[in-house]
Amino acid sequence: MKTKNASPVRQLVPAALFLALAFVLPLLTGQVPKVGNMLCPMHFPVLLCGFVLGGPWGLAVGFAAPLLRSVLFGMPPMFPVAISMAFELATYGLVSGLLWRRAKHNLPALYAVLLAAMVSGRIVWGIVRFVLAGLTGGSFPFSAFLSGALFTAVPGIVAQLVLIPLLLTACLVWGAAGFNILRLGVLAYPAYLSALNFVLSALVFAVFQYFIFGRLVKKHTARITGYEEERHFFLKFFDVKSFIIMAVMMSGGIWLRSSGIAPDRFIAVFYTGLGASLLTAGIRFGYQFVRAAIAAGEEKTAFQDEKGD
Repeated sequence: MKTKNASPVRQLVPAALFLALAFVLPLLTGQVPKVGNMLCPMHFPVLLCGFVLGGPWGLAVGFAAPLLRSVLFGMPPMFPVAISMAFELATYGLVSGLLWRRAKHNLPALYAVLLAAMVSGRIVWGIVRFVLAGLTGGSFPFSAFLSGALFTAVPGIVAQLVLIPLLLTACLVWGAAGFNILRLGVLAYPAYLSALNFVLSALVFAVFQYFIFGRLVKKHTARITGYEEERHFFLKFFDVKSFIIMAVMMSGGIWLRSSGIAPDRFIAVFYTGLGASLLTAGIRFGYQFVRAAIAAGEEKTAFQDEKGD
């Protein structure tokens, strides 16, 4: 009885984080609308919410994100954009969560679930736009649906699924790992709240960020951006040494927690600092990805302008 009541409360915290990410990520591309339309930054946290927390939470976060963002920031415009986006993103979160719970957790299944969620979401978007247009006496012809949902969206969906940029992959992998470790530490922290423990967590964060993760971010950003090809097999976002480091850290962390050797205070203090540092590394990879995308867009525009002249 107690476990059943506690579960939704625990899920509320990461759901709020995914909702906050849906608010914040569009700010990174707000100054470059073309890049924002290409990356669809609000879609990522909603899809991740569905995968991590399940369909109902994905539906709730997806439906609330564009509506609340429209009210708080004025973007996207409430009618008809935010309303239609609410139904679209709610479908993303619901479908990704429901299908992932029933799918085999491997890479082909991941891509299949993502594709199914994205396509179904665009279909729902088209239906809602058609209904809203009818209510206001306007029109939303099938050609407009094809233009917005198929010709514009599908190339981006394919690029995101099959040709994943390495920096974005690194951002998601490091960010997801860091968030999970940080969550374990934060859940154990309430019983050990003290100034000394806060200082120790900050020290753990600083040591890992300065001596390990910060250097790895710089190293792999330079390596990834140095590739001549624009897209790569997704496992190339790390070299062999970094994969070993991640494997040792993850397996060691799981073993420490499951074995019971490490006291709860250690879990609270160390995991909070380590998770925050790893999550910060993921955010830094994401920042580098946005910078690279903007730079690529500017170079493409400049090339087209020169070609036009």
